[in-house]
Amino acid sequence: MSGAVESKAERLNVPGMMKRIPLTTVFIGGLLLIVLILGTVVGFSLATELTNIIQRFTYWSILVLAMVPAIQSGTGPNFALPVGICAGLLAMVITMEMQMMGAWFIIVAILIAIAIACVFGYIYGRLMNAVKGSEMAIATYTGFAITYFFSMIWLLYPITNPNIGFFLGPGLRLLVRLETFAAEKILERFLSFSLFGVTVPTGTLLLFSFFAFLVYMFFRS
Repeated sequence: MSGAVESKAERLNVPGMMKRIPLTTVFIGGLLLIVLILGTVVGFSLATELTNIIQRFTYWSILVLAMVPAIQSGTGPNFALPVGICAGLLAMVITMEMQMMGAWFIIVAILIAIAIACVFGYIYGRLMNAVKGSEMAIATYTGFAITYFFSMIWLLYPITNPNIGFFLGPGLRLLVRLETFAAEKILERFLSFSLFGVTVPTGTLLLFSFFAFLVYMFFRS
């Protein structure tokens, strides 16, 4: 019993926890604090800055979370990330072609992305198994190759929806506005609220928390 109490006390030892924080994390946190202070001094709204930080955290946290299965499977920290991103982009284009609107746009795009990513992931896994020992080099070039390949796909894709395609031939527009499909910031606005002027995007935070929980449950062993 005393051992359990001592173990709990050690976990609550704040100075000891501070010592375990990596130096790089301290530098990044210090830089963020300096930027916030200087931004406030020159006239930027602190509430707006914090809102943008939270929003961008939710954007990039999903991509960071996507690296966990790749690291656990041994394919590298971010080599497979372009493959998954291209699968998601292709799913969004297909969903736009289907002219889905609002929440259905998000749901259908996610389901299609999962199906495409499963196919891409299987092929990518077979490739990594075939080049054991050279994953670092092959996986890097694979990420570059699929990005350039899909750059050609976007130029040749036979778009039928005039809202996302060129007027004089096939190809995807460089900029597509999601508000056309009533899906712009739909997750950010879901259950969002303001606190001292800071807008909290509850929907994207819940989505990240859900996927983080799934990753934790899958890899906790």
